[in-house]
Amino acid sequence: MNKARFHAALVASCEDVILGLTLDGVILSWNAGAEKLYGYSAQEAEGRDLAFLTPASHADEIPEIFGRLARGELIERYRSVRVRKDGTHVHVAITFSQVRDATGKVLGASAIHREVGEAVRAETARQRLAAGAALPHGEAFFGALALYLIDSLEVDYAFVACADDPELEAIAFADRSREPRVVTLPMAGSPCEAALQLGRLTIPAGLQDAFPGYLPIRMLALESYAGVALHDEAGRPIGAIAVTRSSPLTDLDFVAALLELVAPRAEVELRQRRDRRALAESEDRYRRLVELSPDMVMVQADGRFVFANATAARMLGAARPEDLIGRSLGEVIASPLPDGALTCCETNRPCQGDPRVLRRLDGKLIDVLAASAAISFAGRPACMLVFRDVTEQKRTSASLAEAQRIARIGSFEWHLETDTHWWSDELYRLLGLKPGAEPPTMARFLAAVDWFDRPAVEAALAGAASDGQAFRLDFLVGDERSGTRRLECRGHIAADGPGLPRRLVGTAQDVSEARRAALALQASEARFRSVVASAAEGIVLTNQAGQIILWNPGASRIFGYDMTETLGRPFSMLLPERFGEGHCRAMGAATGVKPQSRSKAIEAIALHKDGTEIPIELSLATWEADGERYYTGLVRDISERRAIERMKDTFIAMISHELRTPLNTITCSLDLLSADALGTLSEKATRIVEIAHSNVDRLARIVGDILDLQVLAQGRVPVVNEPCDLVAVVREALQTTAPMAERRAVALETAIALPPAFTFAADADRLHQTLVNLLVNAIRYTPRGSRVVVSAERARDEVRLMVDDEGPGVPPAERELVFERFYQAAPPSDRQAPGTGLGLAICRAIVQQHGGRIWVEDGPRGGAALVVALPTRS
Repeated sequence: MNKARFHAALVASCEDVILGLTLDGVILSWNAGAEKLYGYSAQEAEGRDLAFLTPASHADEIPEIFGRLARGELIERYRSVRVRKDGTHVHVAITFSQVRDATGKVLGASAIHREVGEAVRAETARQRLAAGAALPHGEAFFGALALYLIDSLEVDYAFVACADDPELEAIAFADRSREPRVVTLPMAGSPCEAALQLGRLTIPAGLQDAFPGYLPIRMLALESYAGVALHDEAGRPIGAIAVTRSSPLTDLDFVAALLELVAPRAEVELRQRRDRRALAESEDRYRRLVELSPDMVMVQADGRFVFANATAARMLGAARPEDLIGRSLGEVIASPLPDGALTCCETNRPCQGDPRVLRRLDGKLIDVLAASAAISFAGRPACMLVFRDVTEQKRTSASLAEAQRIARIGSFEWHLETDTHWWSDELYRLLGLKPGAEPPTMARFLAAVDWFDRPAVEAALAGAASDGQAFRLDFLVGDERSGTRRLECRGHIAADGPGLPRRLVGTAQDVSEARRAALALQASEARFRSVVASAAEGIVLTNQAGQIILWNPGASRIFGYDMTETLGRPFSMLLPERFGEGHCRAMGAATGVKPQSRSKAIEAIALHKDGTEIPIELSLATWEADGERYYTGLVRDISERRAIERMKDTFIAMISHELRTPLNTITCSLDLLSADALGTLSEKATRIVEIAHSNVDRLARIVGDILDLQVLAQGRVPVVNEPCDLVAVVREALQTTAPMAERRAVALETAIALPPAFTFAADADRLHQTLVNLLVNAIRYTPRGSRVVVSAERARDEVRLMVDDEGPGVPPAERELVFERFYQAAPPSDRQAPGTGLGLAICRAIVQQHGGRIWVEDGPRGGAALVVALPTRS
């Protein structure tokens, strides 16, 4: 036998991979074992570099191995990973050695590959199962399991899901980034749905074809899936463990075995998770119920509070429930709890209590109803205390009883089926009985009723009980000791629900005072009608629509209409047609007035029945009754007053004009005397002429002021608004009053704060007159040696002039009176001649004709300040 040929045949037929290599790693020979393991034929492999079998993750091994071979080292059972032709990986043990000839010359190298995947898998399985057994318990188990499956099966995604139709909650979802998270996936059409329906391990072939409509598979480009269903104690599917990969799963047997190995542990953890969640939800519902309870709920153990709800904190005055924890019962309980309440943990019997009193943290007391029961709290015996606040209820009951006592209203109930009665304390008193002294009965009620009214009361009560009709009647009660009273009784049948017992409920009210008040009201109305009928003024009442509803004889005397001619007709019939619109505006203004108020009297023109016009003074009052508004007009005929005023005006005008001629003559005569035209006067005569001249001037000013005031009041001299230089007006007024100021040793100063060349529309002559009057008034009341200041400024849409002095000022009570005609304030301190009392009245008339305002206020230097505000016009 040819030894070389035998050796070649042996190598070619060996199950192990035997490769002949150059020292550079080029494949020289490729046996059948290599073709079987790697899938390449000899023609495909020979001549190629050995690196084509090595995955990228192990590429650095080849240079290192051949470096060691070049140094003559033997490399035995070197474990690594190689790549088959189909792309799958295979675990191998490799032995590398040099090939020498007979002379010892190195011809190349040999490599023997032996597949060790089963051993590696077995070892890996042992390690991974050991790691799986060490997974934590509780909620952390699921995330750890997902990461464990990623590492063990080399998959792209792994998750543990809880089946909650119609969704699948992945309570732990992990990918190769090793970041477990919770996601929600659709259940319908998913591989997990199929696994849950089958109830066992599911590894579908052709994943995308098997589940073409499931979007996550296409979005993640998944090609393989393996999942196993998890069950509860009754065998119902409750979840699944699944792994997926974007390429085919390798070693499906190992995948299946590992999933089925971890499934029992996962089922236990998932059941416990479900139980924990159910318990937490139950505890949460109970806690929410306790927190939402309107009652105080507290738990005490060993004499201290270990729990308190929000209601307890609020009602006991604590900022939060935690502030009550650790406090003793004695700190909040002001009266003893029911017997056994503090020992209910030992007796294990619930205790219902009587009304008690609790003490808030701020010391205030509240009334409660207390109950207690033994419970287990945090694993130890405890006692739950429930307190219901009845403070408001007791206060309401007490207030109701007090209100019944004050209003003298009693209440009662008659339970028809049981023939039992209940009376309030006030009803006892109304019947002349002591509250609670005797049990209430129908016989006792009828015995208190006057004998004359008793048959009617008995018949009304019997009729209401038989046919259910409501009733209302009044009757007398009482005796010689307590006196008689008239009661009004009302009642009706009441039932709490279908088929429940019926009750006759009602009230009884003492109406004795009301009857007396009604009689007094009738007498009062009679007196009112008598006053209205005898009043000299006209009294007219209208409703909101303006229709006359009351007309007294005084109105008949003024307007000439009888009452029958006016009732129901509009009030506007009493006014000339040209004043109709003004009447509507007046009524509208009165509508805005608060009820029970009266408007200022106004003067108007009314229409008499015969068509003549009469002047009247009208005061309008408004009031409300039964939701409607009414108006009372008090009318006074002022025809006589108007005639007297005209006579007065005529008289004043006549006197003023008649006085001017002799005054002018006297003035001329005095001027001749003063000029020595009739000879030189003695010193005494000169003094007398000066006094006469001064008094004639004063009298002339009075006549002039009277005429000016009359003209301004009647509006016969219109105000001519032209561009006015206010600074020039002030300057001229100062020049006019300068002589008087010099005689009084008063300094005149200005404080002008107006824009340059400022003008506005006004009557310069009238403003000059106003300013002169104000300056004369200020100079007269300013002490000698002091100052009078004129200031001017612009404030928004008006200009303000102010004249202030250093005099005694004007008391607040007189600040409106100084503008009245002929009003004289206290005379100056140096007893100089007083003014006419018309200057400020003229000032106000001029200012008002300009559309402005004038008033008095405290001056900046302690005296009085007269302020004029005039609107600026473009």
